[in-house]
Amino acid sequence: MNIEMGKTFMKSRALLFVVIALYAGCVGSHGGECDIDKEGECTQCWIPGTPCFATILQCPDDCPQRIPDDATTVKGCWLDCVHECRAVCMHYRPGCESNASICYDPRFIGGDGVEFYFHGKSNQDFAVVSDNNLQINAHFIGSRRRKEEPGISPG
Repeated sequence: MNIEMGKTFMKSRALLFVVIALYAGCVGSHGGECDIDKEGECTQCWIPGTPCFATILQCPDDCPQRIPDDATTVKGCWLDCVHECRAVCMHYRPGCESNASICYDPRFIGGDGVEFYFHGKSNQDFAVVSDNNLQINAHFIGSRRRKEEPGISPG
């Protein structure tokens, strides 16, 4: 009986090792390499279900920092984990096509790119989230998108 248990234990350990090796290979081959000799910061996409989940990306030479010291004038490194799986340089200013943006009410684009629409009347206050211990209100301003307004564009 003890010999059979030992064989079963060894088989399960071998199987566990194979699973871990396969996982490590998938994660390692899925992302880019991070060159520690380069100036750019390295970061990882952590949005489950996206094409580059757990991918390591390095910021380009044009914008080596994710959040630069002077973010109002210097471009920062922004990860596009949802669409193109790459690091791009952008100015950190409000934009309506990026994830986690709130504009052109009544909509909100979540961190994963999903759009949420709220129905309300312009120039009114609304309770967006309401619970016993938390209430989040919003004031809908009623602005509309102009056709010539591009939102945030990489570059």
